[in-house]
Amino acid sequence: MASLSENVWEADGTIDWKESGEIVHLYESQELTERLKSCTGDILEIMVKRNYTTEASDDEIAEYVRNILTEFIRNAQESDETSTYQIEDLTDTTFVLRGGTILEPTGERLVYKRK
Repeated sequence: MASLSENVWEADGTIDWKESGEIVHLYESQELTERLKSCTGDILEIMVKRNYTTEASDDEIAEYVRNILTEFIRNAQESDETSTYQIEDLTDTTFVLRGGTILEPTGERLVYKRK
């Protein structure tokens, strides 16, 4: 749900997101640090779900949301972000990362090839 002063509306946006990076540190198969090298985001869909108490058209709201998502993509592309992940499990074909702290696992699974 989003609002501009007294205007209230709700919209969903969908992005196709791809990113690549380089591993800058691997600590004894327990911790992985990655630097973001490039990312792309394509806005697939913007859908206005509700348009309460606003004089703006659905098209105007969708354009506003498109601008927000475009700015999000631009900021990500300009960042030189480095992320550190805790490795939960490591084999020859897959590894499982723990996101955030060790106490809050995400279960995110990534497939990779060793060189």
